[in-house]
Amino acid sequence: MLPSGWGLSRNPSLSTDPVFRLQMSSFTSTSNTQPLPQRTNSRRKRRHPNASKSTHSKVYSGVPEDASSVPRRHFVIDGSQKEGGGQIVRNALTIASLFNFKLTVRNIRAGRRVPGLRNQHLTGAVLNAKLCGGTLGSNAKVKSAELTFLPGNGSDRKSPVDKRIIADCKTAGSITLLLQTCLPLLLFSKTAPSIELIGGTSVSFSPPYVFFEKVLLPMLKIHFKAKFTASIKREGFFPRGGGHVFVEPGGVGGQQSLHPIDLIERGKIEKVECYIKFIGDVWHGKEGRNSMSAQKKLIQSIVIDKLQHILPKNHPLKFYYTQSEMSKGGKPSTGLEIQLIASSTNNCILGGNALVNSKSLATIGKEAALAASNNLAKELKSEACVSEHLADQLLVFMALAKGTSRIRIRPILSFTSKHLETGIYVIKELMKDVQIRVYPNPIDEGETQIVECKGIGLTKK
Repeated sequence: MLPSGWGLSRNPSLSTDPVFRLQMSSFTSTSNTQPLPQRTNSRRKRRHPNASKSTHSKVYSGVPEDASSVPRRHFVIDGSQKEGGGQIVRNALTIASLFNFKLTVRNIRAGRRVPGLRNQHLTGAVLNAKLCGGTLGSNAKVKSAELTFLPGNGSDRKSPVDKRIIADCKTAGSITLLLQTCLPLLLFSKTAPSIELIGGTSVSFSPPYVFFEKVLLPMLKIHFKAKFTASIKREGFFPRGGGHVFVEPGGVGGQQSLHPIDLIERGKIEKVECYIKFIGDVWHGKEGRNSMSAQKKLIQSIVIDKLQHILPKNHPLKFYYTQSEMSKGGKPSTGLEIQLIASSTNNCILGGNALVNSKSLATIGKEAALAASNNLAKELKSEACVSEHLADQLLVFMALAKGTSRIRIRPILSFTSKHLETGIYVIKELMKDVQIRVYPNPIDEGETQIVECKGIGLTKK
């Protein structure tokens, strides 16, 4: 049974290729976008200062070695801990699905100005349940402060029966955050389906799709030897969404488990790329076109000025410009997105990004360029091998890999968000066999830190 409000319908036009669409009754967000770098908490308003205090204790400790051979265990996790946002829901559901145990998340998004589940979190939860053959409790509804996941019967990591699954946010809910939930499940499913995700590809408080395509996905392929194929059919922006992304799983390759990674020596930076996207219909008009020409020159000037003293002398910076299509329905907000990417000789990929939504065309380029270039500059100055907003996204894969993984980061106290701390919290609560520690890098006397994770070597069954 799916929770109230959700419908599961077969697409009649594809009778030979079962397609299931995850839908939810319409839900319109009233929150305004804010000009800020992606995935930071610096401008998020906390609901209350003591939200991180735990009010619930977990029921069981430790993940069973073989979840199919023991009675179902029930884990309860406090969603108000650390960053107190949707990441706890995403990470916890992924782990519960992989290890086939019952999960309840309480105090969901207690650290946010508007607490409780939002539309994109429910879309991800139902997608997650469908991928592993599980179900959600009756508390799976918008604004709910609690969510229960019930595993499927039989062996863990049950293979979905559908060849293709469509998950539609119905809003500009972040597609890249949906990907965080489903990628580990696709890796370890016996016969994983293809996935179509519908929502936002460039929205506030989440990584843009270009970050997933140019940073996260290559890191998973190069270092963990994970196999995915992802493509974007259409972009989606606030407030309408409507972006389409397709994911075809390839599993963990010839090996039985993910490779551990060791990224503590960055090597030399060999290229830096800057991807700039002009969002909104205003850029198609005469005033917008004239402003765009001026903004391109301004952005290049700012980025070069901020990075040239960090990069090797005469190091080229490549700039790529794209523009959103003219809308056919509801107009997207006017915005400008910048993603900077620095690649090294040791296959480290560092990023710095910003998305600014503004009515003022005169200042939008300056805001975005300063934010993105400052973000990347912090990483380059620190000799980090993994940037702040990538580290937490790698953590689950490190926990699942066979052997000990290490990544070198800026000091965690210098981070603008608590996403890495949150990821560590969830894994320690739900995966007791995984050992994680963060310690000063002895090479530079603590100017950077090492995140070390001894993974469990999960394999397909």
